[in-house]
Amino acid sequence: MTNQFPGHYKPSLSDHWNDLCIDQVKVSIYNGGQEKAYITFNAVGADKNSWFTADRIIDSSYTDIRNAPKELFSLMGDVTSGREFTMNSHSTGNCDTYGWMMVATQSGCSFEASAGNKPAFLYSPGQTALHWGQATASGDVFAITAHGNCGASLQSTQQTGFTQMSRACIYKGKIYSQGDHWTDGCEYNCTCVDETTGRYNCVNLCATFTNLPQGCTLVKKPGECCALPDCGNYTLPGSGQGSGFCYYKGQMHGQG
Repeated sequence: MTNQFPGHYKPSLSDHWNDLCIDQVKVSIYNGGQEKAYITFNAVGADKNSWFTADRIIDSSYTDIRNAPKELFSLMGDVTSGREFTMNSHSTGNCDTYGWMMVATQSGCSFEASAGNKPAFLYSPGQTALHWGQATASGDVFAITAHGNCGASLQSTQQTGFTQMSRACIYKGKIYSQGDHWTDGCEYNCTCVDETTGRYNCVNLCATFTNLPQGCTLVKKPGECCALPDCGNYTLPGSGQGSGFCYYKGQMHGQG
């Protein structure tokens, strides 16, 4: 968790909230690769926009945050001041504010202006809320991490180090690594092509037969997925051959 990457990073798995069975989300501020402050939320029953609420806090580096009064606790924050992921306790004015963490996008107050480039990741360096104008600290990384818990069905397909890698193909709630193959019933045969982008490729499991000769039908035998042409006693025109044949792109061919 360093600031060597000069921008925002969002793994492709974050677009599959419902498939990952996320039960906890953690917000952290880092500086120099060290975690300086964090809050963990209970994400069960929430979606990717509703987990950030004060009543979902289950753990934090701040000892007072669960029981202290909260004037504004919002992912969207205050649009007028440009403060996002706002965790404020109380205030008597825009700059006379107490809180725990925030992302500042403007320089309306002295403590925001002194933080330098925006967005700035501000936090209380102690274990309780502080007045933002007094001893406010700033981090170089603002991180949102999540923990998934889909039970045994997910564990059977989850690879070692999955939560750290955040790279996989997701298909109908299951997670696959690059090069993995799987089938979807009798419909598709799939391959995880590129786990860094989540791209997979699925092709029809069964061959498609068109232009069958008159008297031929597609028959699926018990216990098999794919239907195959059944032409009974069909005889290839001009060959006198019957029953055994090969069918390819609408054409019938006798053995040999």
